[in-house]
Amino acid sequence: MLLHFVSLREFDEELSGALPALAAVRAPLAAAIESHDPDAEAVLLLHVGPSAQDSFTAVAVAPYVPEPAVCRALGTEYAGRDALQIDLDDLGGGGGM
Repeated sequence: MLLHFVSLREFDEELSGALPALAAVRAPLAAAIESHDPDAEAVLLLHVGPSAQDSFTAVAVAPYVPEPAVCRALGTEYAGRDALQIDLDDLGGGGGM
């Protein structure tokens, strides 16, 4: 998986030109960018498939998880480190099996 942050301008100038299949989602992508809450949600563009002819492309808006305040705290705590590891087992509220 490749995660890349781009502006709509970069999408237009770089991505949709390099992969014409992405041009079909330009309108829903622009609408999602315009309507999402940047403090609570991320706009996601997913493109998977072995070729432009045999692929799947989608746009979604997803909430930040964990909450933005937790993300900022983790970012401050781990700033300057090469890697971040979060053990999901430690995030739950007890309950084991």
